[in-house]
Amino acid sequence: MVPKHPHLSRARGFTLIEIMIVAALISLFSALAIFSMTYLVDTSKRKSAIADVRTIGSVLSTATMDFGVIPKIGYLSESREGLEHMAQAGTQLPPEFDSLGLMPADSPQIRRIVREWEGPYLPNPAQRGLVSSGFKGYFTRMKLAGSNGVLNWPADPWGNPYVVYLLHLDPGANSAPRWVQTHTEKANYAAIVVSYGKNGIPGGSSDPRTILTADRTAAEGFLLFTRLTGNPNADFQALSPGEYGTRYLALHNSAGWNAAGYGGSYLTNQNIPGILDPGSDDLVYQIP
Repeated sequence: MVPKHPHLSRARGFTLIEIMIVAALISLFSALAIFSMTYLVDTSKRKSAIADVRTIGSVLSTATMDFGVIPKIGYLSESREGLEHMAQAGTQLPPEFDSLGLMPADSPQIRRIVREWEGPYLPNPAQRGLVSSGFKGYFTRMKLAGSNGVLNWPADPWGNPYVVYLLHLDPGANSAPRWVQTHTEKANYAAIVVSYGKNGIPGGSSDPRTILTADRTAAEGFLLFTRLTGNPNADFQALSPGEYGTRYLALHNSAGWNAAGYGGSYLTNQNIPGILDPGSDDLVYQIP
């Protein structure tokens, strides 16, 4: 009988090099898993925002055909009873109903809209939360300029309000696009629903490392809303008609809105793309 050697029966341990290799592999696979999860979450948010801008754009198109005016996005989740209450209270509906706040307060369209409104055209906050749970945003609170009214406003998955750009181009070789000047004027240059994307500013890359702090601060001045701080009732405030004109000048001079086809660079020291330029993380849908 061959005697057993004690050292052959003992379990063999791992060397330090083997442990280090296993630890490196675990770290590598963990990093890949985190990257994959982050990518999947970002992709899901973008898909959700794409679906939203398409839905909002289609609804706004319907409202325009019905009433001859593009309403503020925040009204799309209101019922007829809700609009009637607002009109009676006199704090929200006139004259802030249309997208740029240009409808006269005594317009007969106000009465017609309240009478014939078939909303809600979009799910209300409770319904939207049920079908879109798991992401930040989906509804936020928007204070209307010049009134005490506050609307539940559809927000993108990053928590920022969806916005509408309505630009008109006058005939002429030297003309430049401008904001529409009346609530019934046709936006023949751009009528689009926009999500500012992951970075939360007009244009720019979704990679925050490519945007300098100074550029982000400058881009905040081009937003089509004002961020509110310290207000328990609202997160944002809608622009007044005069502020829209100011934002347009900034966009035309800096963000690449021009008659040649949205060319030019945005925040030129970084060459950040504008809303419709290649490389922008913004999500845009043309209102039909």
